[in-house]
Amino acid sequence: MRSYIRRVVYYMSALYAASLFIPGFAVAQSLKEFLIASVVVTLAFTFLSPLIRLVLLPINIVTLGIFSWLTQVVVFYVALLFVPMLFSIKSWSFAGWQVPQLGITIAPMNVGVFATIIIAALMISFIAGIVQWILG
Repeated sequence: MRSYIRRVVYYMSALYAASLFIPGFAVAQSLKEFLIASVVVTLAFTFLSPLIRLVLLPINIVTLGIFSWLTQVVVFYVALLFVPMLFSIKSWSFAGWQVPQLGITIAPMNVGVFATIIIAALMISFIAGIVQWILG
């Protein structure tokens, strides 16, 4: 039970951080709804992830694991389908980014709803992993 509560805290912090960093992604404003969204996402990533990995195993084998990120996106999308009223996903405009010293430039672009779901799923998974690593 304690480990599940920890996971809820990990995903709660990841949802909050993702909603801060991604302009097209927002989670419910009230604390109760935010907690419900965190529990749903935690349940999805805890119990659906192994099942989705098993279903996507042939794709992972054929692509040598390149599409393993697809598991996180599918699990997050399923979580969105369970409680669509707790999340707001919309398209947004990326202003671009550049580092002149290194010659790196990313052009401005419009990010659609599907791309926002992909970015949010990957960011939530990444941040939850980092928070879990830090807090142990």
